[in-house]
Amino acid sequence: MQDPKFSEIKDRIKEVLQDDAHIIRGAGSHLQRCFAVRPNINGLLDVARRLYSELITDIQDKVNQLAEI
Repeated sequence: MQDPKFSEIKDRIKEVLQDDAHIIRGAGSHLQRCFAVRPNINGLLDVARRLYSELITDIQDKVNQLAEI
């Protein structure tokens, strides 16, 4: 672990991952990986996150509408 390459790898990981990223298990782990990467690292991932967030908002709105009926 004294090899300087390990320090370079650690620094690169810190550049890519969110500071508060942590490992969880179960069904949410795939989604968690999507949000663990910082914005502006991968444009397609940024688009996927935005679409996912919009879909979740739409679903929440629909659930609220159905709850009022």
